[in-house]
Amino acid sequence: MRLLKNLKTGKSRHSLHSFSHEYAVARRKMLEEQLISRNIHNERVLEVMAKIPRHRFVEEALVSQAYSDSPLNIGWGQTISQPYTVALLAQALELQGNEKILEIGTGCGYQSAVLSQLADQIYSIERLSPLLLKARKHLKELGLQNIILKLGDGSLGWPEKGPFAAIVAAAVSPEVPEPLVQQLCEGGRLVMPIAHQGKQFLVYIKKEKGHLKKQMIEECRFVKMVGNFAY
Repeated sequence: MRLLKNLKTGKSRHSLHSFSHEYAVARRKMLEEQLISRNIHNERVLEVMAKIPRHRFVEEALVSQAYSDSPLNIGWGQTISQPYTVALLAQALELQGNEKILEIGTGCGYQSAVLSQLADQIYSIERLSPLLLKARKHLKELGLQNIILKLGDGSLGWPEKGPFAAIVAAAVSPEVPEPLVQQLCEGGRLVMPIAHQGKQFLVYIKKEKGHLKKQMIEECRFVKMVGNFAY
């Protein structure tokens, strides 16, 4: 595929050390079969997905499945989203590279790593201490320094670091938490799953002149967001 062949292979904006060369063939196959074939077309997103070593974020026993088209267990009732979902979220945010982003649900840190190559600064909140420690270890090993992690209730956002040009949540809520809406800057985008009538839908929201423009992307499946303004 021409788009895949045209992807850049130069150094990342933020360090990945030498890990980007491991499992490169598996990532190329992932791009062709899981992403490009399902309308992930943003070249910057594809370039980053081709570099980030997803296998570094899963348990040793699951390394052979790291680039499979499925979420994987990371412990404590949480999962690392399938590659397509991570790419879809990143593409939906319409990132240009200079944004300050708020991420809800750090998990093992894989999505944080992807976003770190697409934006200027990432602020990420995780409610489970063991996962936060795991994510911090993974990101440090990759030399990624534009990600700041925090233990806390993601539904409250991170007001002292806002407003944010983009907010993304990897956990479903009955509705968009009001603190996240308040922390979204004018023209900012928010992408997260919302529960409705027993189903989940990934929703894109843009703040324009104080109002929210909403658009449904597609049906999805995420773990629940636990917090004062969620479940």
